[in-house]
Amino acid sequence: MHTRFAYHAISVAGRRPNNEDAWGARWYGETLFCGVADGIGGRPAGDVASSCAIRTAEDVVSRAFGAGAMPDSSALLRQAHISADAAVKQEATGPLRGMGTTLTTALFCDGNLTTCNTGDSRCSLVRDGRLIQVTRDHSLVQEQIDAGTIRPEEVFSHPQKHIITRSIGALFAADVTETQIIPGDTLILSTDGMHDYLTPDTIVQEVRGKSARIAAAALLSAAITVSEDNITVCVITVSQD
Repeated sequence: MHTRFAYHAISVAGRRPNNEDAWGARWYGETLFCGVADGIGGRPAGDVASSCAIRTAEDVVSRAFGAGAMPDSSALLRQAHISADAAVKQEATGPLRGMGTTLTTALFCDGNLTTCNTGDSRCSLVRDGRLIQVTRDHSLVQEQIDAGTIRPEEVFSHPQKHIITRSIGALFAADVTETQIIPGDTLILSTDGMHDYLTPDTIVQEVRGKSARIAAAALLSAAITVSEDNITVCVITVSQD
């Protein structure tokens, strides 16, 4: 917990034998960095890829803040993803060949949130009883939603909901979003083992009025009963003061 933000993260294997998710969080003065990554299922060493992506992103951010001047958040997170992609591709040799991961990162500073995402791990915002998706998934179903061929509520039962179109370590892209945050907001970084199995109404219900620690535990408890995937969630609350 800090003067303005508090966070709590949880990551579990769930029904899978191994946890291929990873997460990271670190304070830089009054600025909070958070990230989540989800190793791509069906490929080798998803846990290695996700850990490598988080570690590399953290290193890029740490070096920037260590230089002294306040870095440009958008450019910094984009560079963190570019470096993570390069690092995973460099490591993907021998038995690690073909490994990949999603990556979503966020910087919280004053009243500003900067996010960057590759793949379908998300940052979402709970405000005034509504769930607002801050990042846009790089996924096949998101493309179908954009094209109007399926409705958003159909995603939960869609047989192709886990197919991503961009990733760290393969076909790379990184989208940056700037969002104003206000006192009382709750932010959620999550892998698809959480948000693909809980409806927006359920997510709002589980976090409303709760501390970051209690909200993260509540989301895990709700997801673990229905999810068939690894589950990682990082909840960030914005002080009412």
